[in-house]
Amino acid sequence: MRSKWKGSQELREKLAASGGEETSEDREPILDGFAPDYDLRLFREAQALAAIKIEEELGDIHTDKGTRFVVMGKYMMEVWYQSPYPGDACRVPRLFVCEYCLNHHTSATGAHRHRAKCVWRHPPGDEVSTHTCVWR
Repeated sequence: MRSKWKGSQELREKLAASGGEETSEDREPILDGFAPDYDLRLFREAQALAAIKIEEELGDIHTDKGTRFVVMGKYMMEVWYQSPYPGDACRVPRLFVCEYCLNHHTSATGAHRHRAKCVWRHPPGDEVSTHTCVWR
């Protein structure tokens, strides 16, 4: 399908000179000819401020402390993000979660005791299919 907007002659010349690619080596798209220079400068300043703010927010996240693994039943999974758990549960390296009632424990012995006492024998919700064990 043909585009109705043909672009500026300068833009077409730049694209032809760069081998037909729309991006430079910095992977920034060529925006000359699309918007006034003032708008481009405002956009780049806002983009730089947003990048600085994101870097500061990411710098505040402590990756060395907190839960690294979640143990659920016989599976041990590495966490991607930190979740707010109450009390000491957010500071243990391994968090044990009951696979049926989703109750969390800070130690393996506490999780083992809970598993013996837990009245649930299936995840919370209604079973949709018995053939594939799907719950909703």
